[in-house]
Amino acid sequence: LPGRVCHKAVDECADPNLNTCDRNAACFDDLFGYRCQCLEGYLDISPVPTNPGRACKKSTLTIRRSSMNVKLENMTAILVPLA
Repeated sequence: LPGRVCHKAVDECADPNLNTCDRNAACFDDLFGYRCQCLEGYLDISPVPTNPGRACKKSTLTIRRSSMNVKLENMTAILVPLA
């Protein structure tokens, strides 16, 4: 149509050189670019919270049943990486 500019759609997830996702993150292509999400078992330690999946660290969370005296139903765990 006259007066309109069309751009070719680019799948940034198809080429690791076109996105900044961590190697332990999944890349999801969308209409306006892409988004990253750390894989299961990895913590998101990205320095900018609005850009998740840029830095992912292996989770080392260990829970010993014998030391747990609480019921773990309907709870949300917040994983904080140790230095």
